[in-house]
Amino acid sequence: MNQLLFLFASGFRANLAFANLSNPANMPPSENQKADETEQEIEVGDFIQWESNGALQMAEPMRVRAIQEDDGARWVFVEGCETGIPMEEAIFERKGEQGAPKAKVPPTLPLAAPAAAQ
Repeated sequence: MNQLLFLFASGFRANLAFANLSNPANMPPSENQKADETEQEIEVGDFIQWESNGALQMAEPMRVRAIQEDDGARWVFVEGCETGIPMEEAIFERKGEQGAPKAKVPPTLPLAAPAAAQ
């Protein structure tokens, strides 16, 4: 039994050395470290990404245009989109540049054509 345990432990150490995981700098971040990295408070003007069910929902980060609270839930609204994103699914990407001109984005809802005069 002791010999089997010794073989397992030596094989485990060899695998750690091969994967270079014995160096703490090469270890993947823990759940606590991931939470610390995402603690950045999202504000209007910042760029965010939306992750829902483990998949990113936007092709590129978008600028936050509004943040609202409804029944205790916080929602983020981005430019060019009318849909609210749950704050817990928003991932902070970067701060928005102060004073940077906003990109002109066409409205997301179609405008109705004027009625024809009779």
